[in-house]
Amino acid sequence: MDQSLALHLRETQLSYEWLFACTFSLLLLAVAYVRQDNLIRLVLIGFVSLQKEDSFNSESERMGPAIFWLLTLNFVVGASLALTFVLEQIFPSVNAHPILALVPLAFLIYWNAGQWIIFALVGKHPIIRQLKQHLRFSISLGGLFFLFAAIVFSLNQSLSNISVAVIFTGFLLMNLNRIFKGVIAALAMTIPWYYIFMYFCLVEILPLVAIFVFYGDSLSAFVK
Repeated sequence: MDQSLALHLRETQLSYEWLFACTFSLLLLAVAYVRQDNLIRLVLIGFVSLQKEDSFNSESERMGPAIFWLLTLNFVVGASLALTFVLEQIFPSVNAHPILALVPLAFLIYWNAGQWIIFALVGKHPIIRQLKQHLRFSISLGGLFFLFAAIVFSLNQSLSNISVAVIFTGFLLMNLNRIFKGVIAALAMTIPWYYIFMYFCLVEILPLVAIFVFYGDSLSAFVK
């Protein structure tokens, strides 16, 4: 037989764990979509727009707790899959899949801790509810983005060279959206500027400084 015509099966790049996690995440989205048929539109509009307090009473613009928990779980799974793909490209020999699931959970705790700090500063205030809604939409869209990115990159290995930049950009936009809308909402509700300054120092700046101080050398070596 002519060797030039011989067909060779390509080694699969998808593990059973990846397929199970991806299927589970898609199932979560399907259940959420059945419960709220305008889900994608709601998440996109909620992420882009700055909701007002009275809009939370509108059924068309409100996300129920059950929907939010489904999308939050999708965020954990989708972000873990995206981080897994990035880690496999940078360190092919490292198997840290279970640990990566803790990374999005750590961010969820960190973001909610920021809201607890705001509550400690200003007490029971309408800004708390508005920030909670902004965080919900950021998490929801972030989960959709990371899941989509993980699927695209895993099925098309030729795009692996841009995977790190795309996933980092997605996380950056998600975080900046949360901060920007929070500041605008605080100013609109006449929150004193020094409360906003204290929040940035305690929640947004201090952790970054601590990471740089304790892990600056490791991060520099990783970048190189």
